[in-house]
Formats: sequence, structure tokens, C-alpha cells
Amino acid sequence: MLEKNEIVIWDRNETIYEVGDEGLEAYLIIEGNVDILTNDGLRLSRLGENEIFGETSLLLETTRSVSVVTGGSGATARKIPKSYFDEIRRKDIVVAALIRKTQLRLMDSNEQSNELSNELDRISAALEDALSNKEVPEIGEDIKQRLISLREKINSTHVHLD
Repeated sequence: MLEKNEIVIWDRNETIYEVGDEGLEAYLIIEGNVDILTNDGLRLSRLGENEIFGETSLLLETTRSVSVVTGGSGATARKIPKSYFDEIRRKDIVVAALIRKTQLRLMDSNEQSNELSNELDRISAALEDALSNKEVPEIGEDIKQRLISLREKINSTHVHLD
């Protein structure tokens, strides 16, 4: 990482911050891209030029909820200080409430995506194991229950209108 004034330059595949780190500033990407990752390594998004990251922890006054790693070409960004977000919250309570709600929804969506990805990974591994161990594969009760549970999770995230 190289800093000059309010500009930060990261090398390729460099970790900018990790889940649980304190948020001191956000960043506006000038060049390159970054990957937004869950604690388990699920890529939630890839951000590029003129996109912002790091704002959630500043807006919600929490620690970082995701990790951010630069892409294969690195990234250059402009720092956005915490005071900028403090000013937004102070000046307009309605905008602050709207932003807060949006950020909380984003965090919930990220968490759901991560949980579903992890469960699919576990089911996939169990199915591969069951299919590779026998001439006539048998799907065990644990795999059946996991599939039922996964279907229930998926169904609970969808609205079914009559």
C-alpha cells in the first residue's frame, strides 16, 4: 500500500481490510477493482471505478462486516473520511435513517448469501462422498434432511403470491 495525500494505491491481491477491523474511512475507487468477501471467502461483489466501499461500518458505527481484497491489477482509491459520514447523519435525520436501513438490508442479504453458499457446499461434498463410495449410491438420511432444510431456507427467502 502506498499513500499520498488522500489517494491510496494497493498492489494486486492485497487485503485492504478484514471482517472485524475498525472502520476509519471509506474509499472511492479511481482505478482497478476490489472484491467484497464474507468471512468465509464468498465473493459478494466486485467493485470498480467510481464505486465506493467501506461506508457501511462508518454509517452504522460498527466494525467491518466484510473483507476487501484488490483484484489482479491492484486498485487506486480516494479516502473518504469518517467525518463526511458523521456530517450526513447529523444534517439530515431522514437521509441518515434511509441509509441505515439500506445498509442493514445489505448486511442481512450478505449473511443469507453466505449461509446458503456454505450449506450448498456441505451438501455438495456429502453428495459427492455418497456417490463415490458405492456402486449403487445411497443418499443417507442426513443428506435428505440437509436438502429439506435447504429447500425450507430457500422457500423462506421467496415471497409466494396467490
